[in-house]
Amino acid sequence: MTQFAAICLALAACASPTPSPTLSTLPTVPTPSTLPTTPTPAPGISSSPRPAGGLVLRVDISGDVDAGVWPDASYYVDGTVITPGEVGEVVVRRLRASALAELLRTVEISGLFDRPRHFVALLLGGGLNQYTVDVVLPGRSPVRATAAVNAEVTDDAARFVKLAHDLADPVGSLPASAWSDADPQPFVPALVRVGTVIEGVAGASYPVDIADVAWPLSQPFDGLGEVLYEFPGRTSRCAVLAVADVEAIRAALADAGVSPERDPVQTTTLRFGSDRIIRFEFVDLLPDGAPGCEVPPEGSPWWAASGEIAYVDGRSGALRLLNLWEGTDEPLAEGEAAAWAPDGERLALIRPQPGGQSDLWLLDVASGQERQVVEDVWRNAVWSPAGDALAINRSPIDLGETWLVKPDGSGLRRLAAGGDATWSPDGRSLAIVSGSAVPIVTLVDLATGRLTELAEGTSPAWTGEA
Repeated sequence: MTQFAAICLALAACASPTPSPTLSTLPTVPTPSTLPTTPTPAPGISSSPRPAGGLVLRVDISGDVDAGVWPDASYYVDGTVITPGEVGEVVVRRLRASALAELLRTVEISGLFDRPRHFVALLLGGGLNQYTVDVVLPGRSPVRATAAVNAEVTDDAARFVKLAHDLADPVGSLPASAWSDADPQPFVPALVRVGTVIEGVAGASYPVDIADVAWPLSQPFDGLGEVLYEFPGRTSRCAVLAVADVEAIRAALADAGVSPERDPVQTTTLRFGSDRIIRFEFVDLLPDGAPGCEVPPEGSPWWAASGEIAYVDGRSGALRLLNLWEGTDEPLAEGEAAAWAPDGERLALIRPQPGGQSDLWLLDVASGQERQVVEDVWRNAVWSPAGDALAINRSPIDLGETWLVKPDGSGLRRLAAGGDATWSPDGRSLAIVSGSAVPIVTLVDLATGRLTELAEGTSPAWTGEA
């Protein structure tokens, strides 16, 4: 992806009156006027959800110890491209409309984003690089493709890794003619995530005490935002503040003689009495609100149709529905371990019952109607690729037992001892983890029930082509 030619799309002029038939399936890049607008934040803490800001592509590459605060590159519908700059800084450039359209065409015709994919299972030995590419377009189901690579990979995985590297380095991979500006400029955020950590430290030696700071906000410094986690001796909170409020905090800290550090974001640490410290962390929010306080926890089901995320609120334990395009975040149902059906219209969820037992329920998201599928379920449920069956675990002992059930509750049958089930892309097999003393990745043929032990290990994952 070193050269981009102008193509016939909604944002590019057509050189020929007859468009190429290969372009009929390409995404139409919306104009900024069709996007949800970000409301002007009120002074102080912003608790309202933030719309997605026109995000169309995002790529993140990280190694074993290389996990940045911001994605490697975020592309927006107006051509804005935001990437990390120097330590603790974020920079922005602007692509020409034709270059953005060609970039989306390159992604589209690659065939790597026709469905959510994971291109290679974790392999033993060597360092591990993890790749994540999100494709988010209005009117289409967003797609996340990932790879975890530390050895020789399949052809599709190799193509995915190369494309991810090009997307992560737009300045290096795109020609100078693709850009409408000459040089990167500092990113100016509208909102900033402010994290505070208060923890006990015997004999804290920091020279400045928080009591010496002329705190500028009406909210107290130890009560900003909501508690992320709290246990004896340590409390972490997070708030999203307007830039003016953050600048006032920074100025007050500077007036008290505190020098900020950048590793990798701006942090400031002060004494809080004789036996505690307080640490402030400031992270600029991207136009789509990332990385914000309300991001669902790791492992939550990602986007289904319409850019919706079902997640369990880590503070209240309630199942909620976050719509990134409409900017809403609402209570959904009682339950946990939500799993989207492939059609993006149904959620399978686990609902704990008194006595430690849990049941599997099915929720129609649009209507709110729900019904019980089967009793006595442990852990999570996993949809088949066609959405016509779920793999469930029905035993709390060791790795459990993997069973199948249809969404209407019929066809319940036991497959094998073991858990951590993952479906093959063709829906004909399940990989599970069985064994007692030593975990074994085992293949289950659904038609015959035949079990084939593959290797010692856990967490099986299928390549995109099974």
